[in-house]
Amino acid sequence: MPVCRYHGARSPETVKRGKAHPQFKSGDYSIAAKAAYRGASARLLELEAIGFAYSFMVGSRTRGRRQK
Repeated sequence: MPVCRYHGARSPETVKRGKAHPQFKSGDYSIAAKAAYRGASARLLELEAIGFAYSFMVGSRTRGRRQK
């Protein structure tokens, strides 16, 4: 399919698709992945709180903002 070099886009054969495209999204930061990460972080913070409450853990606590 010929494309005008002045007014058209690239030819369809040269357009990158799928994982080769620079704007490809892998899904690592999808809504579901973020929710799973948040849930795991919350569970770890609960376990850490229990560990410090019963003196199983010593030292500094986890830094950063607490998850809701």
